[in-house]
Amino acid sequence: MRVDLEDGSASSFAALTPSHVGHRMNEAGQDFSYGAPALFVKRLDQEGLAKAVEAMAADMSGFWLRYYNSKRDDKKKAKGRKK
Repeated sequence: MRVDLEDGSASSFAALTPSHVGHRMNEAGQDFSYGAPALFVKRLDQEGLAKAVEAMAADMSGFWLRYYNSKRDDKKKAKGRKK
């Protein structure tokens, strides 16, 4: 799913239902899941997706839409062990 922002940029998300994640983990034989940003909705329909995007735009003045739109270098790097 792609959300076009007022400044001309865009944010992209995988639109998933919560049960889809469990299904994918079972298929892969894994106890975890990670990857590209995901937007979880109860139903994959236009109304549910529109409500979810509107909520993201309203939450923290659109922080999440801007965050997922930012370049990887702009995001706070995760701390961890260096190899």
